[in-house]
Amino acid sequence: MENLHREDAQVHGRRGLSAGVWLLAAPAASVSIYFGEVILDRGVYYLGDVARIYLPQRVALTRAMARGTLPWWTAGIGAGYPLLAEGEVAAFYPLNWLMCAVLPVDRALSASIVVHYLLAGAGFFAWARSSRLSRGAAYFGAIVLALGGFNIAHLSHVSILSVAAWMPWMFFFTRVLLGRRPDNRMMASLGWALGLALVVGVQFLAGHAQISMMGLAALSVYALCT
Repeated sequence: MENLHREDAQVHGRRGLSAGVWLLAAPAASVSIYFGEVILDRGVYYLGDVARIYLPQRVALTRAMARGTLPWWTAGIGAGYPLLAEGEVAAFYPLNWLMCAVLPVDRALSASIVVHYLLAGAGFFAWARSSRLSRGAAYFGAIVLALGGFNIAHLSHVSILSVAAWMPWMFFFTRVLLGRRPDNRMMASLGWALGLALVVGVQFLAGHAQISMMGLAALSVYALCT
């Protein structure tokens, strides 16, 4: 009997590993094709608001981080501007810290854009599988969401894209929480609830409060109707 339990645990472990590989590999394949030049370091994005707003903000953030401080103020806008108060600089967003710490600022911004498309696709794939859709359907949906009209249209609106990329994960954690039976382990449920709270918090730090509030409104409707 003990051997059977061990075999079941090994089977579930392999299934969990396989699901994790699919979660990352499925959306990554399509995103890699679309954003190949950036991934292969053959170019960076320098268009529209990326050039006018986000790259200068990211330069100011990177310089402030190098000094061990925050971008409280910049003298480069008008007679001076309280840059930290401008939410779109996303000075407290963890992915911005990571990207700016390991890459040159122009490549960090372009890499961040690509990562958020991948994040959006992986989130939809996770939600679709938690909703018992087939892998094929989940993969197709991940492509449509990640490379669909809204996200591609907002490629140069980095803060909007960054917030929107977390929305599928909000729906995923909510779906799992609402689908758990009352007799499931309390600690596991708390873990999923903590995951949802972290995702909601992170997407508010990503720099676009309007999209964050729209996402919460949609999530509330989803939770009530599920």
